[in-house]
Amino acid sequence: MVYSFDIIGNQHTMGKYSIKDLEKISGIKAHTIRMWERRYKLIEPQRTDTNIRYYSDCDLKRLLNISILNHNGIKISHIAGFSDAEIKNRVLDLSIDGRSSNVQIENLMVAMLELDETKFLNALSGAIIKFGFETSVETILFPFWSE
Repeated sequence: MVYSFDIIGNQHTMGKYSIKDLEKISGIKAHTIRMWERRYKLIEPQRTDTNIRYYSDCDLKRLLNISILNHNGIKISHIAGFSDAEIKNRVLDLSIDGRSSNVQIENLMVAMLELDETKFLNALSGAIIKFGFETSVETILFPFWSE
């Protein structure tokens, strides 16, 4: 996995992820990611000169959001018809409801990818308020660090 978050002026260079990186971070098998690309056009990888797939931070964030919705019972065929704004709003609704620690973990990952400290702290604080400190550490922070 290549993390290149160098700051050039006010811009961040994008991370560059292999399909195996996406699989490891999102928990979605590489075969499934390829099928979703082909069948639903959910993400579109860039290609190296030797035709190897690679993905940006935006692709990873989108896949994480899709994963959250899919793990919460929304069929992938329905998600494919959602706009980016609709995906984001539905994930936000789930994170506010906050029953699933996976939603909280994935929200922390997205906040880190966006280098958004406020979003990260809000997600963590919301979990602590809702579940308590000990439960949040055990069910959200420990799994988040092991991702």
